[in-house]
Amino acid sequence: NLLQYFSDCKSPSSVSIHLQTCYTNSWLSEYDTGLYADVLRNNANEKFAYDPVAQTLQVGSNGQCLDAFSTGNGKFGLHTYACDATNANQKWVLQDKLVKHATHANLCLDADPTDSGHKVQVWDCTEYNKNQCWNILRV
Repeated sequence: NLLQYFSDCKSPSSVSIHLQTCYTNSWLSEYDTGLYADVLRNNANEKFAYDPVAQTLQVGSNGQCLDAFSTGNGKFGLHTYACDATNANQKWVLQDKLVKHATHANLCLDADPTDSGHKVQVWDCTEYNKNQCWNILRV
């Protein structure tokens, strides 16, 4: 649990992190509100602030939060959107090497290495799915 390692009463609740795929050495990055897994560029698009109390992931580049929204028929899209602590679409839990949605059941951040556009999506959480394995690195 990330909260037990990084949170105490004397410090701010958010933690600066990078998210790196476990198997392809790609980094989660935001561009024009879309999310991608791409080469490391060391810019604000790759820096995220995780708040384990609010359960939000805020990107450094545009100040928006990761947001998994319903597209209908039980499917979800992923983008960044203006942060809102009451928005259930923006609640995330960092658990082991998974980035799981806190309110949409069994939904995980997923980077498909075969996607030529490097887009990151949300998908049903599947045990041992390499596409859903993330190294969560404190900045």
